[in-house]
Amino acid sequence: MTLDLDKQIGKQEFPAKLKGHLIGGQWGFSSEKNDIESRCPSTGRLLAVSCATKLDIKNAINCAHEHFVSNVNLELENRIERIKDFSDIFKKNISTLTKAAILEQGKPLWEVNHDLKAAEKYLDWVANNGEYIKEHLLGPARLVHFKGEFEQKPTGPVAAYLPFSTTIQSFIFFYVASSLSNCPMIMFSSKHNLLQASILADMAHHSNLLNNKTIGSFQMILAGFDDFRMALGDRRIAAVLYTGSRDHCDEIRDDSSSFPERRLILQSGGKNTTIIDKNTDLKMAVNSVFMGAFRSSGQLCSSTNRVAIHESLFNEFRTLVSKAIREMHIGPTHTTDHNPFMGPLFSAKAVERFLRYQTMAAREAEDTISWGKAFEPKDPSAINGNFVRPGIHLMPKIVESSYQKSVIVCPDIAVYKFTDIESAIVDIANQTDAPFAVSFFGEREVLNRHLALFEAPNILYNLPTTEVEACLPLAGKYASGFHRFHGPSIVHYLLNPVSVQSEEDVKDIIDHWPKLV
Repeated sequence: MTLDLDKQIGKQEFPAKLKGHLIGGQWGFSSEKNDIESRCPSTGRLLAVSCATKLDIKNAINCAHEHFVSNVNLELENRIERIKDFSDIFKKNISTLTKAAILEQGKPLWEVNHDLKAAEKYLDWVANNGEYIKEHLLGPARLVHFKGEFEQKPTGPVAAYLPFSTTIQSFIFFYVASSLSNCPMIMFSSKHNLLQASILADMAHHSNLLNNKTIGSFQMILAGFDDFRMALGDRRIAAVLYTGSRDHCDEIRDDSSSFPERRLILQSGGKNTTIIDKNTDLKMAVNSVFMGAFRSSGQLCSSTNRVAIHESLFNEFRTLVSKAIREMHIGPTHTTDHNPFMGPLFSAKAVERFLRYQTMAAREAEDTISWGKAFEPKDPSAINGNFVRPGIHLMPKIVESSYQKSVIVCPDIAVYKFTDIESAIVDIANQTDAPFAVSFFGEREVLNRHLALFEAPNILYNLPTTEVEACLPLAGKYASGFHRFHGPSIVHYLLNPVSVQSEEDVKDIIDHWPKLV
């Protein structure tokens, strides 16, 4: 199977000619206005254009609802088969997806390869563990004390939004959750991932064609966040899957306030900390800090924002960080020939936002290890790219400022010294309303003794805060994710348990009831 965009991307024919939205198994645009653009963050080149209308969104929801009503009893075996077919198609088209990702996401090749391998591993596990997943999803219902049988039924159509920074992983998680739960999906691209969204939708379409009963189970709208919000005005949307900014999460909650029955599975960025205690491999810690803070140019929900360093290690830490900054290659990522450590930010607006935060940091810092500033690589093809050098600033203490409290999602680190591990956890790592992940470097016994102090649900030992596998196990606490599960457990939020109890289950009780007739 050759995907529609493969030849165009290979020949660099841009803007690519997209087939349109995928609605009810059919491709097409209802308008030629083309007000949505995807551009390469390394070069500024126009990659693809799109347009979504109210009619497109309404038709997509209608198709999802009709599929839900007519296929509510689709067996798990059929759904697992669909995931297996998708997995096979995904593996056969890795090359096309790789080309699109390095063009659109600004990620270097090594990182795209990591994302794709993690997605493959995840798909393989789900495809081979359908019954195991089903049994464990029923686990909470079976914790009750009474006897009976339990089943799960889908809640209804699900609206999902693809973030620019984790397009492939988010698609896989959302697609699998939709397939396992039997909840038809209306997925919306970001304007920054039109190519990837089109390719992934093509894969889903081909897997649906192999499984006739799932044709209308997946719709893709090539649009943006405003169009996604438009869909949330329809009561038939039973659940929402979203990963992105805190502001957008708040808007989704407001848009859904009239529908209290709607499930909201939202993940926004965390104010994530790396703690470096005594008795650790400092070089390993610095390498992990750079991976956590500057992978995807610091634009992941799990990116490292803060480093708490034991005061006895600070001078050596500063020396190693300065050396790592000098060794760190920043540059374009738009071809497989380019493979830097860090690529560009996703847009010119992101660069402007980063520079504003650097101005704030300069006012508050006790010292600066690396000045965050705009950067122009030597490569002439990248003259219009969105490149910056990271900022690393030593702060005297945490204060209530926009720079130190906001989840800024950019390549910047605020560094704090500490004298004891309790203060590192309580006074630095926990000083946020968006705890998501904390990395710890030091003695494992010390970590174990202090686990109860951490607010963040994901604790990484000798690892960066960013995902090593496809995702971290848990969403962030409080407003950054309300401590929900990640991975296959997303399905739990898309299902309603049903209990069936018969007289045989409780015969020992009802035999003692008085008989009136």
